[in-house]
Amino acid sequence: MNNSPHQRGDKQPIGSETLPGMEVQDLVEAQRRGIDALIEAQMITAQDAHAVARKQADIMRETFNRISSLATEVIQAGNPQQTAVVDSKAIQAGLERAFEHMRELMGAMIETNMSVFDVMNSRIADMFDQSEQ
Repeated sequence: MNNSPHQRGDKQPIGSETLPGMEVQDLVEAQRRGIDALIEAQMITAQDAHAVARKQADIMRETFNRISSLATEVIQAGNPQQTAVVDSKAIQAGLERAFEHMRELMGAMIETNMSVFDVMNSRIADMFDQSEQ
């Protein structure tokens, strides 16, 4: 008779075994919850990545519209002094808008990271709670 721990002669279903202080079914359930938490975190990340991509597309569209409008203003200004005034105002407005866009995108990314952190933190807390039982 083979006494190898890898061969079972009793044909008990998987999950009926026990380890010191823990049942196999509990281990399987803990792994399932961990995988569920990872899936949720990935879904949050994917959804927010799509939102950031949409925002970037909006920014590009707005930038191209602004450049087109600025080109029209410069052409219509005619003289060099007025062109310089239009240019300096456009540069200032463009920089202010660029910084605003950067703040918005960074805010969206921070929110995503916090959401993912919350999901994973909750799962880790559950694991500790279960290990104490």
